[in-house]
Amino acid sequence: MKTKNIFLLSGLLLLFMMGILTEISAQVKVIDKSGKKPDWVGGIETNYLIESGKGATLDEAKAQALTRVKDNIVNSVAVKVSSSTELSTSELSQGEKYNVSGSYAEVIKTKTANLPAIKGISENKVSEFYWEKTQDKKSKQIVCYYHLKYPFSQADLDLIIFEYKEAQRRMREQLEAAIAGLDDLTQVEAIIERLTTLRHLSKQLEDENKAIAATNIGKMEDLLKNLQIQQTACSQGVLKYFLVYGNRRFTTSQNPKTKSNCASNFRQQSVEDTMMVRYDHQGCRSQVTNTISVEYRFESRPVKAEFQLASIFTSAVLKISEGAQFIVLESDYTTITQYKIILPVLMQSNEPVELKNISITFSKRPMLSFNTVAGQTLNPGTNSLELTGEFPLQKSNYTFETYEIVLMSGSITYTNPKTNNTSAYKFYNEKVAVMGQ
Repeated sequence: MKTKNIFLLSGLLLLFMMGILTEISAQVKVIDKSGKKPDWVGGIETNYLIESGKGATLDEAKAQALTRVKDNIVNSVAVKVSSSTELSTSELSQGEKYNVSGSYAEVIKTKTANLPAIKGISENKVSEFYWEKTQDKKSKQIVCYYHLKYPFSQADLDLIIFEYKEAQRRMREQLEAAIAGLDDLTQVEAIIERLTTLRHLSKQLEDENKAIAATNIGKMEDLLKNLQIQQTACSQGVLKYFLVYGNRRFTTSQNPKTKSNCASNFRQQSVEDTMMVRYDHQGCRSQVTNTISVEYRFESRPVKAEFQLASIFTSAVLKISEGAQFIVLESDYTTITQYKIILPVLMQSNEPVELKNISITFSKRPMLSFNTVAGQTLNPGTNSLELTGEFPLQKSNYTFETYEIVLMSGSITYTNPKTNNTSAYKFYNEKVAVMGQ
């Protein structure tokens, strides 16, 4: 009895479904078509892919049908390749582990879609096609269907799989070339070039190859991030340093950005792994801290250091001692006709030097130059230089108030007779006594 009821219900259900389909069919009519509907539509044929598309226009329906052809082929390649490849967490030679996230098949699909054979799928390779334009009788909505038969055999599938594997093999070779001898590279630009290559490959590699690329990318990024500038020597006019990471030294073809609060006219030069910056230091003075800063930029990362030159210039050969005097000898209502300056100079070196010129400025007044000192010798210890004015002075400029603290700045240019090197000692805001106004 139960069996009869099941058959009765099944029969009623079948009649019901057929009634629905008939009703749906009755609501839609074909208003245009490409010709007689072929037998292959909706079927299967050896060495062909039969697909269909649907859209508001024939172009939309056709594009969807071609997309389904591509998807069919890409899925077939993914199934074949992923089934022959074991995907798991890989133990790397570096002793680290790397988990491949996501679906391996999806990765293969993405890469297969970029192969020339897949990109070459187009309408002009379609063997046969058939289309229909339908309209809903009630809503008047038009829907187009496009069916196509695309030639594709097992040999075609095998060729695409071969192309895919060849592409992966070439990328593995590029990976091996990119990581070969990385620990021996000493030029920063060569490391950045390898890093750029690995970043590009990493987007296309998979499983353990992607892991190896990621590990080496991390190593090189850490190197660039932690490069340091280490000073080796610094003497008057020359700063020497090198780039270092750990125990490895590096070179670069890049010239650094160099700044100083006193030095100028920087000239860069490389000798093997040592960089030299030559500079003019006449603007550096002994009373302040003098510095030179050096900065590189590698992949927008700053690598910089600041070096103090105070140790060089605080031990200046010369120094102004207390007791400087400005003495007016003769004057009239408008002019100081005769004057002299007593300048006590401490010679801190054991070797004498020969004077070339002395320049002095009193509290922002015009600079006075004394060339008559040329050829005089400064001996070790305290020297009292008597500077005689060569030109008359305007009295209004050199009449000081009794309460005014007169300050003197200037420079002493001298030559070392042994080395024939000329240097300039600069002094600032030294107190001077004014007499005989």
